[in-house]
Amino acid sequence: MDAGQPSVRDIASKTLVISHSTVHQALSGKRLPRWGAIELIVEAINGDIEEIRTLWKRALLESSRELNTGEMDPDRATPDGHAGRYKMLSSYDPNLGADMLAFHAARKLRQEGKHEEILEYLAPRIKSRRRTGLIEPYLDALNELGRRGEMVEILEDLRDLEMGTARSANYIADMLANLLEDWDGAIQHQKRALRLDPNNATYAWFVGLYLEELALYDEAEIYHRRATEIDPSHKNCSESYLEMLIGSGKFQTAESFAKASPLVNDSDIRIHLIRALSLQGKLEEAESLCRSIGQPNDIEAGEFSRVLSAMGKYDEALNVLRKFWSHETYGVTFRMMSADLLRLAGDTAQSEQVVAEVEAELSATPDSVD
Repeated sequence: MDAGQPSVRDIASKTLVISHSTVHQALSGKRLPRWGAIELIVEAINGDIEEIRTLWKRALLESSRELNTGEMDPDRATPDGHAGRYKMLSSYDPNLGADMLAFHAARKLRQEGKHEEILEYLAPRIKSRRRTGLIEPYLDALNELGRRGEMVEILEDLRDLEMGTARSANYIADMLANLLEDWDGAIQHQKRALRLDPNNATYAWFVGLYLEELALYDEAEIYHRRATEIDPSHKNCSESYLEMLIGSGKFQTAESFAKASPLVNDSDIRIHLIRALSLQGKLEEAESLCRSIGQPNDIEAGEFSRVLSAMGKYDEALNVLRKFWSHETYGVTFRMMSADLLRLAGDTAQSEQVVAEVEAELSATPDSVD
């Protein structure tokens, strides 16, 4: 990057849209920020947007990843933990007991930060048995020690093997995707994980996400739908499916899915429903849904104003936005949207005044601007 080490205030002033406190929150690492804020920050420091977006997507996957099999490690069982333990204990692999003991020993060493000792301990155990779950703590230890070359070598060897457990297959898929960006290999292993654990919504979701990376959207849609069928209450799965449906112009299907979803009252799912209705021209229904919200949040207010604007109700749309003019993240955006509404309503003078006020504010106090 060409920006050196700018302060959060410098970055905020260059974005022209978000405040220094928002920049600080985005860079603090306390929680994953929305892509919109990250994109503005990357642009402000002349960063590689595509590279950072890839990293952000990886972080999104990691933050959403459920540790959802009981294989090898009962402490990582799903909410349906008994089923996970049953699958683990019902294996007839004669080496399973020894593998479990080794896994727990490696976990203890990891807690103590003894990564070199993990490698020494596990190396002879995985020499001829790389398909087992022991490969996960071994690769994790290599990663902690920064030995990427060895990780890549092992992953290339594993690429065309079928892992013995769903968790191992899922782990290798994750490594192939995030370390090598080997989407074909990731898809192969993720599908293997799903075959071994067919009721795992997250596994189906990941297959869909990896297929999207190869622009195989029709197949990706199948897996996103399957994920929602496995777990209708899995929000990430539902959002991905709705985004695919709307992006491919299947607005009616998106509407039907959102209305039938147990998450229909969730803000993010509701926004997708509003969009699906609006894109079908069902503006009155979209408006009614927006009015039923009561106290809309910032994103809902933005959608509501768009619906009202499409209906020619510029004054009311403007009133919706005015409530968020001082919003930390979207205040400037909403004021500029308001300027457009004023222009559409024929009040050119007022529109130009709003624009002038925003420009003056940005020029006078860049460090405190939204």
